[in-house]
Amino acid sequence: MSFPNPSHRYIDPLYWLQRGWPLNARKDAASGDVDAKLFLAFDSFTTNSNENSGETLRWHIKAAAQGDPDAIKNLVRLYRHGRCGVKMDLVKACEWMATYLNSDCTERNPNIVKTFLYDYGMLLVGADTNESHQKLPLEMQDAKKGCELLERAGEIFNCMDSIKTLGGMLYISDQFPKIPRDLDKGMYWLLKGAQNGDGKSAYQLAMLFSCGLIPVNRELELKWFLVAVKLGFQGKIQFVNHLSQEKANKRLRNIERDKDIEQFLPTDETKACSNPRCSNLEEDTRFNTCVKCKHTKYCSKECQVVHWKTGGHRKECPLLEKQKEEMKEINRNAILLDARVCFNPDCYEKEKDGITFQKCSRCKAAIYCSRDCQKAHYKAGHKKVCKKFLKYLDEANKLLERAETFPTTGD
Repeated sequence: MSFPNPSHRYIDPLYWLQRGWPLNARKDAASGDVDAKLFLAFDSFTTNSNENSGETLRWHIKAAAQGDPDAIKNLVRLYRHGRCGVKMDLVKACEWMATYLNSDCTERNPNIVKTFLYDYGMLLVGADTNESHQKLPLEMQDAKKGCELLERAGEIFNCMDSIKTLGGMLYISDQFPKIPRDLDKGMYWLLKGAQNGDGKSAYQLAMLFSCGLIPVNRELELKWFLVAVKLGFQGKIQFVNHLSQEKANKRLRNIERDKDIEQFLPTDETKACSNPRCSNLEEDTRFNTCVKCKHTKYCSKECQVVHWKTGGHRKECPLLEKQKEEMKEINRNAILLDARVCFNPDCYEKEKDGITFQKCSRCKAAIYCSRDCQKAHYKAGHKKVCKKFLKYLDEANKLLERAETFPTTGD
């Protein structure tokens, strides 16, 4: 196992001779000489790494106590990867990373700062980023602070690892439950990734314009797929299958009536009664679901009452109902165009034979049965969506123009 990469003169044999080391090293270290302390740490490792690992660690800690950036950097690596006979300890590794990041020492290496911002941020959000796949203890994880560190790495150092993580994992997917979904932030980082030549970020943007998290825009979907290909994306391009107008209308009606929506929720994945005191399983007879949240199911009215009063469902039901409404909104966004109905939710008038609704002239996505419905929907929320569509259309066109001018990172 190699010693952490040193960058100081304490490894230079000519410097040793000038200082009279190793003979005078302990005397110089006792007088507070940081170079001498780092020399002793290095010397103890190279002499016998197993027997002298305690010496290696002790002299590094002494040098780090004086604010030496090399010593702090090496301590992070010793604890993070369990090198030089030092036992792996992510908690201590994070403590030293924080010390390095909070230091105002002018000798800090910008590349090390970038690396520590990313590594520390990932550990704080609950990821495992080292070979042992260990994570920080739950009580030490801090998703908000972790995201802040990753954003600093992305903004200040243009760290692509941070940029791709923020866009593709943290703010859009539900891979990290402690981080609430934030589409605006997620799209911002996906765009930044694409602007840096990452084809996968462009592909993920294309999927956003077709999956229903925001209203579907097929022009943008195709445009960003093209950007992804131009940037070297090697994965399979998967287009979302669109429904017939009849099927889309039926699904839209069912969504509005809260009918058959359990198929889109975790409810259908379990066959057990939601009352924890009951062991009945759903077999030939279908259990009834909670009318409000549609997340829980019960074999009887008695079990539902018990779970409401003593099982905690009274408190969790409003939260689950909110999740249900979010799911309904996603499904509306995904099928409105296929249903060919007016986008004004207070109308939903359906296109009929010989009648074609007018598109929004700016985003070319939303359709309306009348000018009045368009005005009402614009004020009710389409204004923000429309501006977002136009921004990402403009950015896609810019990237297509300059796609050949910068190296691509592919997928």
